[in-house]
Amino acid sequence: MLGRQCPDREETWQVVLTATTDANPYIRSTALNALGRQWPDREDTRQVVLTATTDTNKDVRSTALHVLVARFPDAAYPVVCEHAHRAQPTDLRVAVAKLLALLWPREPETLVLLTALASHDEEVVSSTAREALALVHDWSALAAG
Repeated sequence: MLGRQCPDREETWQVVLTATTDANPYIRSTALNALGRQWPDREDTRQVVLTATTDTNKDVRSTALHVLVARFPDAAYPVVCEHAHRAQPTDLRVAVAKLLALLWPREPETLVLLTALASHDEEVVSSTAREALALVHDWSALAAG
């Protein structure tokens, strides 16, 4: 509902933009989704979403990554790679492994990052990364042959 009423009004965008800095992480996540859905063509929306990928709340970071991938895919790959390098909660690491395999299987760093995640201490992260590696290898074999 946020941003759907009068999305062509600058005031509406400003209200949603302000909500991205609210103290409540649920409100920040909802605002990020609204920005991506209603104003994906605005460069300032892109910048707000990029900034939110470093939010202190894991759910907000996850939302920002998903909005970035869906609405700004050209900017998403380096950010997703950066999240693979950082200490992240389990569910975010799992999401990163899936995103890398599904969206960027041919990027050279994808194999490096998935291989590193495959030896992660947490079983769900390592097993997801191994499955992602298998998928990347299958796609590579199909493309080659």
